[in-house]
Amino acid sequence: MSKPSDPGRPAQSFLPAPGFFRIVFSPWIDLIRPARAGATFAAAPTASVWCAGLPYGCVIAVAVVVLSLRAQMVEQRRLPGRGGRPQTTVVFFSISEVWADWHRDGWFGSMELIGLGIMALVGAIVVIVALFQFPVIHAGGELGRSYVRALRAAVASLGLLALLTVVAGSMLVWAIHTEQIGPRRRPFNIFPFAIMTILACAASYYAWLGAAARGAREPEEPHDLPPRCEGCGYDLTHRPEHGRCPECNLPIEESLTPGRRRPGWAWEQKQVFGAWLEASARALLEPTRFYGALTLRGDDRAARVLARSHLLLVGFGAALWVFVLVVTELGRPGGDDVVVVPMLLLFLAPLAGWMVHRVVGTLVALGLFVRGVLPDPRWFRKVLGYEMVYLWTFCGYNGALLTGFIRFHDALYAAIGRRVPFGATFVPIELVLVFAGNGALILLWLARYRRAVRAVRFSNF
Repeated sequence: MSKPSDPGRPAQSFLPAPGFFRIVFSPWIDLIRPARAGATFAAAPTASVWCAGLPYGCVIAVAVVVLSLRAQMVEQRRLPGRGGRPQTTVVFFSISEVWADWHRDGWFGSMELIGLGIMALVGAIVVIVALFQFPVIHAGGELGRSYVRALRAAVASLGLLALLTVVAGSMLVWAIHTEQIGPRRRPFNIFPFAIMTILACAASYYAWLGAAARGAREPEEPHDLPPRCEGCGYDLTHRPEHGRCPECNLPIEESLTPGRRRPGWAWEQKQVFGAWLEASARALLEPTRFYGALTLRGDDRAARVLARSHLLLVGFGAALWVFVLVVTELGRPGGDDVVVVPMLLLFLAPLAGWMVHRVVGTLVALGLFVRGVLPDPRWFRKVLGYEMVYLWTFCGYNGALLTGFIRFHDALYAAIGRRVPFGATFVPIELVLVFAGNGALILLWLARYRRAVRAVRFSNF
């Protein structure tokens, strides 16, 4: 029996073994080409990768130390004024004065501890973000080999992380200085914009790292998988083309005829709004039907595009919702809150959503890959991308919860109380609803993944 056709995936053309200096400077040379930086580190010798990562970790540590010194250069102090009355005065220091103050007890002071702590933190960041990129890198074979490639992509991202540390840290230092100078001498409150800068830098880092991880993948060839019954997974290699599966009695033609059982979705073929709306609605409301009709043997570009679009919409939706809430419910038609709070949610909501999505997806992927549930681990990339639509349930729950407590707080407190007993203490009801509700949504998400995997694990197309 002939096996069902597999369009396959084009093998990636990796760079030849790069030279040492090309490896070291690749994170900055390829700053606008993250996939190339990831491919460079994936093809580099192991010793060269770690030798390249160490200087960037040192640059990040030195940048944080210098920024910490600059943050201490402006300080408010209560000094005696006229008539002996204390008066608040802004005192300016030089870097050398701050450095000497931090080393009054010896050559090893707080700055050195900060530097060592930052180096350790950078190492932890590399390990953690590599784990988050593992599901989009693993294509089969040894799990450790795929994780090493994810680590290499994470090390390649340290060049960008160093630059973003300088940008975000400088903005934060500026905010600290303007706060110390006092409200009379600053044009506006800088802190919210510093936080927005930090969140924007985090979003940029996430996008860059994802592209670098895709560049660090191994060359991908079509897996030679036997035809299976899509109802139960029975191997149909030696069964007649016209007949029924001996295990579940499903007609063999249903499993092996292209477009019969898995017609696919229009969004996979052409990215237009109507197809986007259909795929989003089906994936959210009918996951079993959606994944049961999804074609798996192809690249995951359409799933990634849909995931990014929903992340952006989550940010804009959260910003619009909190803008309306601030204006209508809190009675503040003017002031900084109308602009600042929505702008913070514009960056914070997608980042928080991505973190939850990737943590849950990584846990599911590790379980699947360790047990070898999926014949082709690359199929999980599509499931991971399309499951981004489930973030709207978190948005709806938390938005309704916050709106309810702001608008109907008296009635809610009268109905459910303000605190819940927990052991020997009491916990605010808000925390209980936030953690219990979101925890329940995560459990439902795990159930969705279970249904999705059952729907795709025996795909022939």
